[in-house]
Amino acid sequence: MAEWLDEIENAALRMQLVLDICRVLKSNACQRIDFHYMSIHVNGAGFAAVAGALMDNAQGKKGVAAAFGDLPTQAAASYVSGTNTLTVPPGFRIKSVLDKHMVVHECVHAMQDILEGSRPMRMVVAPRTTLRVDNEGAAWVAAALYLLYESGMPDPSSKAPFVAAQEIAMRIKDWPGVGVAARDVARMRATLRAIPAYRHLRGRARTIADVISPVPRNPTRAIRRPPRQRHRPDRPR
Repeated sequence: MAEWLDEIENAALRMQLVLDICRVLKSNACQRIDFHYMSIHVNGAGFAAVAGALMDNAQGKKGVAAAFGDLPTQAAASYVSGTNTLTVPPGFRIKSVLDKHMVVHECVHAMQDILEGSRPMRMVVAPRTTLRVDNEGAAWVAAALYLLYESGMPDPSSKAPFVAAQEIAMRIKDWPGVGVAARDVARMRATLRAIPAYRHLRGRARTIADVISPVPRNPTRAIRRPPRQRHRPDRPR
């Protein structure tokens, strides 16, 4: 009886977590995020797709699972494409803007898993097979933009990846569809690769995403060239 009640309680907590994450992803601040980072396009439609995948899984369908569990050292949350699972610490609740910042970061990884995995793997061309370091960089920039849009304040952390992402976010803020400059991407790559916890991002390691969303009826139409980098024009004086 006690185990049965625990199972019900845990299921209720997971459902509440899914609803809280979806609320963040559908918020005005999150939907305003729209930028290109190399071959990656992070935008409101992508976050809405993650929210839909979370709800699908919660209803017993194929999608993204939200779970409580143990995490790697120094990790506040994680997303694993192999299991399509976003994991947070036991007892975690979204309470502060920094909690939401963390959720947005991990959901960018889920977004890339959905977008890359929506084609048959044999048909994923090299430019669309994203470098892991760029997947991570895009997540940091998206989370930094979320903070700016949600609170109007920059990230208070002085740690290197927070600072690097914040500098990029300040430059592309309020320019929908803008491309992050190559020099900023290079700087973010160097910043991330210098961190011991991100040693797996060194070299040319690529993100290999599996299939979460259904394969399109005509897969060849899903293959497009990566968007050209679009840089914001100079602001009028």
